[in-house]
Amino acid sequence: MEDFNPKSEFYIRMNKYYLDKPGKKPYTNMKIETIMAEITDAKLNKGAKKRRDYYILQKYDVLTVAEKKYLIHKKTDDKDDIKYVVSYEELFERLSDYHIRTGHGGMGKMRAALSNKYSIPRPAIETFLSICAICNSKKGSNRKLVIKPIVSKDFNERGQVDLVDFQSLPDGKYKWILNYQDHHTKFISLFPLESKRAVEVASNLLTIFLTFGAPKVLQSDNGREFVNSVINEIKELWPESGKY
Repeated sequence: MEDFNPKSEFYIRMNKYYLDKPGKKPYTNMKIETIMAEITDAKLNKGAKKRRDYYILQKYDVLTVAEKKYLIHKKTDDKDDIKYVVSYEELFERLSDYHIRTGHGGMGKMRAALSNKYSIPRPAIETFLSICAICNSKKGSNRKLVIKPIVSKDFNERGQVDLVDFQSLPDGKYKWILNYQDHHTKFISLFPLESKRAVEVASNLLTIFLTFGAPKVLQSDNGREFVNSVINEIKELWPESGKY
């Protein structure tokens, strides 16, 4: 039996939903690129504009950040938040990111969190929530979970490493931020990353470990597989670490 792939299942359901509603389907990456090009041409056109030009100029605008262009909804007021147009291909990643940020929040929390920054249709949120294994497991259990907090009594007893996704607003070549925190003191170290490859994460963690020492336990919300791959890379970069 094949492993369940939530991303594949999400797009299978979304494609089925939009099968008889093609006009309501979110823009693809290619369509967004086309619209941004149309906006640029319309702005440069000093002559008579077409009806299409007026439509896109009234509805959308192009935001450039670190040489990367984003399609955004036209602001009606300077005080309005910038709202990005999310492509069809990016829906799953964006929803997954905010679902984790909201602590696996439901429809209300998800819409509230997304509404100020992204334009994502309700059916996409509903579909995503319907395939979340964690949320579905909660529905099937009426037992109250008793969560025992993890207590660290000393510095370097436990370290937490996580990656913050900045792909939508990169700083040049840097698209991720490594966030390392000592569990006891809450001291944080931040490093910009070009990617989330284990070797790059390990290289930056090694800088921290050689400065402050390595923790007895390394944990991450990115999962055990991620931590294991990072530790293996650290062993390659720092063979002496295996002696401790």
